[in-house]
Amino acid sequence: MNSLKNLIHEAHRRSLWQVLGIFLMASWGVLQVIEVLTETAGLPDWTPSMALVILLIGLPICLATAFVQEGMPGREGDSPAGSESGESEGADGVVAPVNLAAGTGSLDRPSTRPSGTRRLLTWRNAVLGGIGGFALLGFSLITYFIMWETGIGPVGNLVAQGVLAEGDPVLLADFDNTTGDASLGEVVTEALRVDLALTQAITLVETSVVREHLELMGESEDAAVSGDIADEVAARGGYAAIIEGEVGSAGSGYIFTATLRSTTDGETLASFRRTASDEAGVIEAIDGLSQDIRERSGESLRSIRAGEPLEAVTTSSLEALRLFSEAQVIRDGGDEIRARAMIEEALRLDPEFAMAWRVKAVLLQAAGSPAPEVRTAATRAYELRDRLSERERYYATAMYHNYVTGDMEEQTRAYEMVLADFDNTTGDASLGEVVTEALRVDLALT
Repeated sequence: MNSLKNLIHEAHRRSLWQVLGIFLMASWGVLQVIEVLTETAGLPDWTPSMALVILLIGLPICLATAFVQEGMPGREGDSPAGSESGESEGADGVVAPVNLAAGTGSLDRPSTRPSGTRRLLTWRNAVLGGIGGFALLGFSLITYFIMWETGIGPVGNLVAQGVLAEGDPVLLADFDNTTGDASLGEVVTEALRVDLALTQAITLVETSVVREHLELMGESEDAAVSGDIADEVAARGGYAAIIEGEVGSAGSGYIFTATLRSTTDGETLASFRRTASDEAGVIEAIDGLSQDIRERSGESLRSIRAGEPLEAVTTSSLEALRLFSEAQVIRDGGDEIRARAMIEEALRLDPEFAMAWRVKAVLLQAAGSPAPEVRTAATRAYELRDRLSERERYYATAMYHNYVTGDMEEQTRAYEMVLADFDNTTGDASLGEVVTEALRVDLALT
């Protein structure tokens, strides 16, 4: 008990609580600034973690320095009167000359030269160590960006390496699913398709185009595009690469892996991995996987972070996303009534699921439902268009002016914006082709 009291007394005497409080408040401020910079300036995801490690290393150093120096900066070097003048007071009160050979003690007393620990653990050294730690962080960031920009090493982007050209067409294969959730592979594939549509680094092959290839191959339109089938589709289309992956279980969580593979020689260009501890983290993990693919393909982190997260573009409800994905498969099988029921259920789970509202409008129109119901769904999709990818947003706008306002000029303008997007990614398209593609997208629910 006495030892504990003595320890607490020493902590108070040497201002350890004050040092700890100041350090924690300063660290919190530093981490907040770094978090903001990571999001706004496009710093790598590991930046806050590295800063936290530096601060954790610095905490015991600061506390040890406060203990050795007996307090905050300013008390360092406190010593008895007369020591700075080269004299020390003896036991009899007589001032004795300094024993220069021994240190700062008198001729008949032990030396009072600061110990090695006291000379090492100074506030000056602590500050220099902190500056050095964050200088290392800055150097790491500069090195990372140089390697990414020039295509050097494992973090170099594939466009800079010359492996891909910006906007190259890439086939997204259906993800394999080894979990007990039969529909999770489809959910991951659909979510990735939505999120990867936001990047200009690569161009995902449209689902309608993949179906055309499958038809020419004599395969069913709903055949799984993976393995040999994915290879043949990519070869027929002359696509630069294939994105394929797998969803696996890890206890109550999930593991998501993806591979970007060259079509010509089958070489793996990059591999990615994300995990989710439970179903609540699945959409976030898919979003992270998409960001990794976009960054390695050649899109800057700043551009990626400027976009909306996946749950904002689609839905924050995994179950709603699952129903949406299943509805598209069921619709392809010709069961429009059941598909519409699943879309309704998805909208019940997330009333702000913009893509589901757009699909609902298409299904209602195809079923010959009353015009007010169609207009209501089209209007809601238009109101929530900020939660859509750019091309989907233009399609929703065109559908709104087609079904609701009847404004052909605005409808044409929306299709022209899609045309501009096609020009940027494929290099060739006409307005008629864009309109045809839009109708195919609507009717095929892609």
